[in-house]
Amino acid sequence: MQRVRVAALPKSPWRNGGGTTAAIAAEPEGASFDDCLWRVDVSDIARAGPFSHLAGLDRTLVPLASGLVLTIDGARHELTPFEPLAFSGDSTTTCDIATPMQAFNALTRRGKAVARVGRWPGAGRIAGPGALVFHVVRGGFSVVEGGGRPTQVEAGSAAIITPLDQPLAFEPTAAWSLAFSVLIGIVR
Repeated sequence: MQRVRVAALPKSPWRNGGGTTAAIAAEPEGASFDDCLWRVDVSDIARAGPFSHLAGLDRTLVPLASGLVLTIDGARHELTPFEPLAFSGDSTTTCDIATPMQAFNALTRRGKAVARVGRWPGAGRIAGPGALVFHVVRGGFSVVEGGGRPTQVEAGSAAIITPLDQPLAFEPTAAWSLAFSVLIGIVR
């Protein structure tokens, strides 16, 4: 299990200049949107405007605050904070925001990988196969891989397990804790 502090990750500017992105994990490691099999990011959305066109990728976006509205291929979606929305990177997408905010993102190469995004306000268990990113956005969690020793993952941090060979069990360390998981499977 690898743990990363999201705020310490390097940020890359969006192609359209509307924000920045920090890659938590990608396959292959360090891959861009153009050459990744999958990627899990946290993005800073700085202003309203168009989203980058990401041909061939399927996206799941989770707003980490209120006030995000996406228009996807002409259909308006008022997003609820902390609720995932899946859409195609091929879609024409624009956003309106009340104030700068962050979003958690999972991207997979269509036909080659799939992502299952989970929302965890409490204890749970995730079993593979696949690669797993477990990102804590509030509070903290005690996580155990297989029968191993507990590891603490605090808000703003993520645990990365590639591959997830044994189930991951977790429980919150505070009542307000919230985490998101992305389990990525390869299409055979």
